[in-house]
Amino acid sequence: MARVEISFCELGNRSAEGMSAGIALGEKTKTEVVTSGATSVATSTASDAPDGFGFVNIWSNADVWVVTGAAPVAAVPASGQIRNGWRVGGYMPTAFAVRRGDRVAVITI
Repeated sequence: MARVEISFCELGNRSAEGMSAGIALGEKTKTEVVTSGATSVATSTASDAPDGFGFVNIWSNADVWVVTGAAPVAAVPASGQIRNGWRVGGYMPTAFAVRRGDRVAVITI
């Protein structure tokens, strides 16, 4: 079993050129904690950030496989398989972009 903390964030600061900086708006950040095991578990929280401005930060105390989407299901690929998602190493916070409405599913590796 793994404790997985998933923070849904929205980019907030702008550069002088009008571009987004990779800094989360604190008041818009929502964190959901799930317990990951041998079966996929998805967040009930979905990103409400506008497309191009949403991201999640994931921290776990064990290696997990992560998938995003409207109704994601995490499944670790076997040798030779190709699947959506990626590994997030235990104790290695990882951030990545999500679209509006995306949820996160995880499964322990």
